[in-house]
Amino acid sequence: MMRAILSRSWLARTFALPMFLVGFACAASTLEPSQGELVKKTEALLNLARYVEWPTGAFVLPKTPIMIGIYGHTKIHNALLEEAQGKVINGRTVLVRRYHWPQSPNCHVLFIAQSERYRLRWIMKKLEYSTVLSVSEFDDFLTVGGMVRMSIKEDKLCFHVNANAAKDAGLKFSSKFLSVADQVVGEP
Repeated sequence: MMRAILSRSWLARTFALPMFLVGFACAASTLEPSQGELVKKTEALLNLARYVEWPTGAFVLPKTPIMIGIYGHTKIHNALLEEAQGKVINGRTVLVRRYHWPQSPNCHVLFIAQSERYRLRWIMKKLEYSTVLSVSEFDDFLTVGGMVRMSIKEDKLCFHVNANAAKDAGLKFSSKFLSVADQVVGEP
């Protein structure tokens, strides 16, 4: 009897591990963008700061750098580090920093990676009273208080904007950015 239980247990582990690994590999492959998407999203994250006006006090000094944060693990981080070197936006140098749970992001623009899906609500809670422009790719990102959702449709980068969330944080999008957004929720 004991031998039968042990052999069934061994059998279950033998088949469960490969199935888990296959499932994990499939999930991981859908999390990361293709090279073309990576380039588009990296450029968008860099350029997004050009079209946002932060409230007084968001930058301590006139030459305070624009800090772009990446929360979690994504290829976008390395691409952004490389692309941001020597970049100046609105007279400010650009710095890139990665954040991991449970850090509170101290930045101006924050991209929340797919790896943080199960922590999204907690991360958004950390941003609740800040002037951080939140950006991600989650379908429900705007409904949890996110400000800009990026998506790819027919090889085109699309922007979905929660103007109410940005307004509550004291941020103002330029009319030029809002005119190219595919969706704007709320009043700017």
